[in-house]
Amino acid sequence: MLVFSFSFIYCYPQSKKTNENNQIKKELIDSIVKLKNQIHFLENKLTLSDSVFGSKINLLVQSLDSTKKSIDDSRLRESLTSAESTIDKLDSMIDSFAVLYTVISIVIILLTVGIPIIFQQLAIKPMKEEIRIDHENITTELKNIYELKIDLREKQIDLEQKVHKSIQNIDSEKNGMFDQIKKEFDSKFIDYLNKNKQEAIDQALINLISEKKEFQSKAINYIALTPNVDFTDEQLFKISRILREQKIDLDKSETLSNKLASIESEYSDDFFSSLPVLEKINSKNTRLDGYNYYAKVGIKNKEKEFISLILSENPTQDYIELIDWFRSSHQTEIISIINFEKLNDKGIIDIKAVYEKLTNWCYFEKYKKEIEQSLLYYKYGELSAV
Repeated sequence: MLVFSFSFIYCYPQSKKTNENNQIKKELIDSIVKLKNQIHFLENKLTLSDSVFGSKINLLVQSLDSTKKSIDDSRLRESLTSAESTIDKLDSMIDSFAVLYTVISIVIILLTVGIPIIFQQLAIKPMKEEIRIDHENITTELKNIYELKIDLREKQIDLEQKVHKSIQNIDSEKNGMFDQIKKEFDSKFIDYLNKNKQEAIDQALINLISEKKEFQSKAINYIALTPNVDFTDEQLFKISRILREQKIDLDKSETLSNKLASIESEYSDDFFSSLPVLEKINSKNTRLDGYNYYAKVGIKNKEKEFISLILSENPTQDYIELIDWFRSSHQTEIISIINFEKLNDKGIIDIKAVYEKLTNWCYFEKYKKEIEQSLLYYKYGELSAV
């Protein structure tokens, strides 16, 4: 850039000097040409004039040429001198301007190069550092926000779990409370029903021995339909006592007997052990209830009571019917009965009729070995040998 500036300064004054010289020379030439044109014009007009005028004109032309030459030389020298002086002044001025321009150029260059550097050092660099610090701060804040977001999400999940767990606990406690209330309600309701049921059973037992047949019928139906588990020992005792007192008719007695046969208790034992002497209610059905009851508790355990009951009315007939009654549900009890010594006394039981019935038993072949080793078969063999 400095070289270009110096070249421009050097070329500009030289071109200016040449232009001024050319301008002066051109003006002089134009004046001479103008004079020559006027002379030619006069010459043309004076062509026909005297020769005197011709010679004078030639002398004038020569004088003009000489003058022209002298004018050209003198003016040229003056012009050159003036031009040289002007050129010297201009060179001096140009040199001053060149130095000034150079200084200005240097200053401009310094400013052009320095200002960005200074601006960078004073503004951009701190700004970049500030931006870097802001970026780091923003990055840190974003990281903190992300961590806070994760922490908040974890706390939200934890809170949701706690809320869900609390709701479950509340539901569990509520369900537990409702279950407890329901249990208490059910318990109290059951107690209420049981109390009412017990009162109803007690009232039925009272009505059973009343003199009004209508009360007796409703009472016996209610007792027959009441589940066995609903009877207390006290109520079973009352039923046993009513049967042993024999104050109700046989149908109602058989219903109560059937109820006692289905419940294993000391009061059932007491009634069926007393049945052989209760002539008024000692019927086929009540005896069958007794046989089934003894089969349930074990005939071997109640052998004496069982034999007493079977011998109380029609021993042979009951013996034979027992084979039908026990043929499916109490097969082993039949094997026990045919070995009871007192029950197989030929003076009391028709041994032959019982054995013939036994041979028609559907399980005879299954228990044939046990039967042929029984006391009944032995007694039957004795009778057959006679």
